[in-house]
Amino acid sequence: MSSLLDIQDLKVCYGGIVALNGISFSVEEGQIVTLIGANGAGKSTTLRSIMGLVPITNGTIMYNGEKINGMDTRRIVQMGLVLVPEGRRVFPNLSTLENLKIGGYLQDKASEQRNLERVYDLFPRLKERYWQLAGTLSGGEQQMLAVGRALMANPKMIMMDEPSLGLAPLVVRDIFSIIKKVNETGVTVLLIEQNANVALRTAHQGYVMETGNITMSGPGMELLDNEEVKYAYLGKSR
Repeated sequence: MSSLLDIQDLKVCYGGIVALNGISFSVEEGQIVTLIGANGAGKSTTLRSIMGLVPITNGTIMYNGEKINGMDTRRIVQMGLVLVPEGRRVFPNLSTLENLKIGGYLQDKASEQRNLERVYDLFPRLKERYWQLAGTLSGGEQQMLAVGRALMANPKMIMMDEPSLGLAPLVVRDIFSIIKKVNETGVTVLLIEQNANVALRTAHQGYVMETGNITMSGPGMELLDNEEVKYAYLGKSR
């Protein structure tokens, strides 16, 4: 396996505050990789910097063998790297179908139709509710829509920021089942998730972030059995 995404010595500062302190990690093609950590650890900043949404202070971001530092976000999406943002961010006054079509705006009509059929295969509920305003969907349905909208761009890699946030446990289980299905279709996944238990059970590889640093890494199930991880993120007592 080769690295689809390779981050070296990535540093991001907001004013005098260091948000990322020279982190390095990689995502192998075909894997699900998760970043876990407390609020403020720098997880969302990592994804936003990869997408060109925040300027980086130092470091190198390589995607599919090409340096994407400072590249326009539109171009990054065209290269097959997309982000599902925290909080879903659907367009509430547009229909489910209209939201999906926005995700495919860089595709030609034939590709858009193929991608739409693929999304409907993964999310039959979105097909059933193609006419419904996105703002009236349930939280779980909106998360499906956010993922489906990203898939409309026909990505090689999809990054997800807190996909389980605010969802009921049964819905969380469904969302992570969908993440596995997306990965099984050949899409590489980089996942940020505060629910460390389910994230590490799902991921091939995990990284632990603390205050802008990566402090630990390893296979997901290995980190799940780590005593420090159990204490810090899984609610276990020492």
